[in-house]
Amino acid sequence: MGCFAMTRLEATTSDKIHRKFLNFVRPLRKNIQADVHTKGNRLTLQIGDKSRYFEMDRPLPAFDNFDFAVFALAAQSIRRGVCIRFDLPVSQSAANAAARIGSIWQARAPHFSSPLDLELTNIISDQPAASCNRILCISGGVDSTYSACIDTSFSHGLSIRGFDFPMSNRIGFEGRRHRMQIVADKFSLDLQELRTDLSLSFKSHYDAYNVLFMASCLGFAGYGMGGGAFSGDFSARGQLVATTFCSTEGIAPLLSTKQFPIDMVGSLPTRGEKIRAIYEIAPDLLPNLGFCLEEQASGGNCGRCDKCMRTRMCLDYSGLDQKLVFDDVADPVDFFRDCNPASAFMANLQLVHLDIAVDALPESAQRLEYMKIAEDMRRKHHGLRGSYLKS
Repeated sequence: MGCFAMTRLEATTSDKIHRKFLNFVRPLRKNIQADVHTKGNRLTLQIGDKSRYFEMDRPLPAFDNFDFAVFALAAQSIRRGVCIRFDLPVSQSAANAAARIGSIWQARAPHFSSPLDLELTNIISDQPAASCNRILCISGGVDSTYSACIDTSFSHGLSIRGFDFPMSNRIGFEGRRHRMQIVADKFSLDLQELRTDLSLSFKSHYDAYNVLFMASCLGFAGYGMGGGAFSGDFSARGQLVATTFCSTEGIAPLLSTKQFPIDMVGSLPTRGEKIRAIYEIAPDLLPNLGFCLEEQASGGNCGRCDKCMRTRMCLDYSGLDQKLVFDDVADPVDFFRDCNPASAFMANLQLVHLDIAVDALPESAQRLEYMKIAEDMRRKHHGLRGSYLKS
């Protein structure tokens, strides 16, 4: 298995054929009607014969607008190539955001994104934010914990069930949520839980649209607040090669409305810099970090997958003991030496982490090994001919 357990974002032949077909028949297609239904703490977003739900752990407010639904509907229209009509009230800035999202996704992922075809028939005037309260997405991992450490202006935290953990895995998610609660308590955040099946919308390329679903979840759970935020998941260097996978700088304003602005927090530092900052600000949070996607039994970390090994590497070059996070110590060199990325795209992501480690580590046998691994990878995937290592 390749080093990165992610959805491959290269366009397939079927993606390209599907896109050409949709463009050809676009004038002949009829709109699919979208609507919302509420019952108790659950809101269902109905899109033709398909539906997705949002369910809170507290009573729902009375919605004056449905701006949050625009982002989920835009994702459905762009990815599935469907025409959607939505008659419930949305603000002018939400309508503007949808149009901009359509053009940006054509640039970010042109081969597996269809032209946006979303008809909004009830656009209302923008209203100012009604509250100064703000809500931050919390996952229990490095990125969101770092965000909570450096920005203490949030009043609420948001735990989303149904993204990293399937809805059926209640025990595993509860373990992860316990870690989220520790972070929330540390910074006096009222932690809310949102349950949703939005992640089931796409069978492929979900990662490229996840940020749109995140905006929908924030807008839904934070309705009536003054704004929300999510954490950047790639460093500045990582964003250069992972533009269709990660949440890049500049994307948050596209997901904002006048009534509910959204920010992206902590997107530029490396993973190692974030861990070092957590260690300096709130070292007691390090043993409670939960970021592994392979360990689904308790919400902890397996210690052996690519994400865990990258974290061990970050601890090493940050000068921190691996036992601050893990139960044992392991050398990531062997893992990365045997790692075999499935494509040049995945190799680029791998090289970002290796190069950051090379730049941060002092002269050592470990640093030299990382340099050799990176050079071998460049030879295999990018045709590097000469040697760039000191003989």
